[in-house]
Amino acid sequence: MKKIGKDESSEKVWQARARSYGEGIRGGYHRHRLEVIEALCPELHGRTILDFGCGEGVLAARCIEKGAGRVIGLDINQTLLDLARQNVPGGEFRLS
Repeated sequence: MKKIGKDESSEKVWQARARSYGEGIRGGYHRHRLEVIEALCPELHGRTILDFGCGEGVLAARCIEKGAGRVIGLDINQTLLDLARQNVPGGEFRLS
């Protein structure tokens, strides 16, 4: 069995999963997870938000909708960052 971090880099794994992850994130599990995160977030008006592992920008988009002044997303996957830039024009996305 391959182990991520030992036999295979996480970057390589996410490169292979990038497109399928984007398709699956709209399901019930991820929707519930996002609701829990939002419930734990304080008022975002004017705040700067740093989203590690931003993926295609789902959380970044919600933060902007909730009034964040600036959202910076970091991810190791260029494909997901390209999707985030398309999905969240007001965000800043960087390869990490």
